Amino acid sequence: MTYNISTPPKGFNLEYTVNGYPLIKYRTTGMTDLKIFFAIWLTIWTFACVIFTIRAFMAPEGIDVVLLLILIPFWAAEFFAIGGVIWHFGSIMSFEFGDGKLTVSRNCLNYKRKREVFKSNIIKVRQVKDGGESGEESFDSWGIVIEADKKYKILHCQPIDKSEWLGRTIGEWAQKEYKPWQGESKDFELI
Repeated sequence: MTYNISTPPKGFNLEYTVNGYPLIKYRTTGMTDLKIFFAIWLTIWTFACVIFTIRAFMAPEGIDVVLLLILIPFWAAEFFAIGGVIWHFGSIMSFEFGDGKLTVSRNCLNYKRKREVFKSNIIKVRQVKDGGESGEESFDSWGIVIEADKKYKILHCQPIDKSEWLGRTIGEWAQKEYKPWQGESKDFELI
């Protein structure tokens, strides 16, 4: 199988910086089962929170303060989950292959996370399975970890073909070993 940076898979777009460096931008595509799960789960969760909130305000003996206090963590969890879904499916990942460093950033609305990994520090690039059979998540998904001064997980919860292509592309750029997923531990730092 050929992993050519000029022919990225669906979801990846190849651009070039003003300095002429390759810049790959990625927005999560696919993962339909996960999207359906979140849509159903968050709809039910929201409906239940709204019903119980209305019930707390419309109680026959006046406002039910105890029920309102109990609902606070449920509403907080709701907004936290919605934020996570927006971050996962709405953010754009950027991978800039500079002269001597890989700059990885993730942007969503006005929030940006950025990490730079120097090419000379990269030991190897590997694919990890981060969802599915491990028991932590129900849906199969894979990510990419760069082993350098630390272990950086630069892509997570994606279909296997997306992580495979990006991992091989980074490995070829860094001229380092790329190791496909074979079942390993999760001792890395998430970007």
